[in-house]
Amino acid sequence: MQSNWVKFCSSHCAKVYALRRLGYLALVLFLATPSALAILTVQATKGGTTSAPTQGGGKFYYYVKTATTDGSLTFPAFRFDSTPIDVSKFASNDSGSNYFEVNLTSTVNTGVTGSQQAVVVIQAYPLNTTTPRYAPIATVNGTYCTSTNTLCQFTRHVTGTQVGSANNEGGPYYAAKFFSGKSMRVGFYLNDICSDYYTATSVAAQGCKGGFVNPAMIQPTLGTPTTMGLSFSLMIIPDAYAITPPTGAAIDSTSSQITFSTQVDTPQLICNQTALLNDYRPGDSGIFFTPNGLSSSLAGSCPSCAPVQALWVVGNINADPVLSQNFQSSSVNAVSGAISFQGYEQRVSGFKNSSSQGGVFPYRLSFIAQDYAGVYAPGLDSSGNNNCLLSGVEAASINGYLGKSNCFIATAAFGSGEAEPVVLLRKFRDQGLLQSGLGRSFVNGYYRWSPGAADWLSQRPLLRIPVLLALAPLEGVAW
Repeated sequence: MQSNWVKFCSSHCAKVYALRRLGYLALVLFLATPSALAILTVQATKGGTTSAPTQGGGKFYYYVKTATTDGSLTFPAFRFDSTPIDVSKFASNDSGSNYFEVNLTSTVNTGVTGSQQAVVVIQAYPLNTTTPRYAPIATVNGTYCTSTNTLCQFTRHVTGTQVGSANNEGGPYYAAKFFSGKSMRVGFYLNDICSDYYTATSVAAQGCKGGFVNPAMIQPTLGTPTTMGLSFSLMIIPDAYAITPPTGAAIDSTSSQITFSTQVDTPQLICNQTALLNDYRPGDSGIFFTPNGLSSSLAGSCPSCAPVQALWVVGNINADPVLSQNFQSSSVNAVSGAISFQGYEQRVSGFKNSSSQGGVFPYRLSFIAQDYAGVYAPGLDSSGNNNCLLSGVEAASINGYLGKSNCFIATAAFGSGEAEPVVLLRKFRDQGLLQSGLGRSFVNGYYRWSPGAADWLSQRPLLRIPVLLALAPLEGVAW
């Protein structure tokens, strides 16, 4: 036996040891090899957009002004950033506020040596091809690119034709100096990108119109946003004074294009007040809400516009909630919480519990839709009036709202003590079970253990379904 074990170990243990060494080697190679995954993170910092940061493939939505629209919002919609970007502007005719801006961060060690310099470049793409071109950069860290902004890097066009003079004035800047371990903000004009691309190649880039007279971005119109795909890369140039484009592979980049989408459409939140009455049930210091009675009218008229990001539930005790730019402040609204616009049950907290001992706190609730372009739209009723209210909403502990009928589990399962099956079971308790000693013993035992079970059930909406099925036979007996 020992001989066989020695043979087995000498054969297999050596393989295990060899595999382990290969594993260590693979780990070393993995750590020593630059990752194929993008590390460069891009986040929009201007224009009111609430789009999420991305490392590639994301989409930034903007509500904008155009040559024909002034950017004003139809009441009651509003924005926190009250001045949208005017996309009809070029850097040359702008007062200084209408550029797009992103914040760039990277964990890559640039590894520059000697006079080398790491720089950020933006690449724009023409229609129907993947061949990019460097795009002009207008600002770095909020300061315009001129000879006095040492973070801006002046280069030649990709075609090799030098633009401007040797003292870094008179032409576009195509790169921004980047330093390891720091983030930076880079600004650009979509119109400048369109003009520069067409001037150099006689080809229109994505979201742009051609023509040497006035190459510019296509202005968005109602129902039709304008989109432009851009990518961002970290590259190495030979020295900080180079005027030729960076060459070679990027040391870090977004994994794919990021789409910049501009629109003049705004969302509308339409409420069905009758349906809203069935959309909530009380909970402890909050309510459980399912937004079935709310819909956004934008989805059908502009399917490629900014989707609704969140639904805000706001309310006050015995008073209408405030639906303006300061709606999130506790000084104007007692309740203010964001949930998903998806049609499933979610908790909204921040309520005072009503109880027979501690007082009654009826809330009036309203709703505000927030889209990814940074536009907030309070709910409208079926007549188009700013009158989407849900009144008389109360929160209560399990022994508060369930204890009104003592049908704890049934009330937690159906979400209301006045649901028809709960009323039926309550009558069965009063007119049937309580009329006999055995029935009264059962009811008293039920009162001892069911509040805890109902509290547990009320916090787990998905488990209400099997409980509803289990109560069906009992409803039949009660009927």
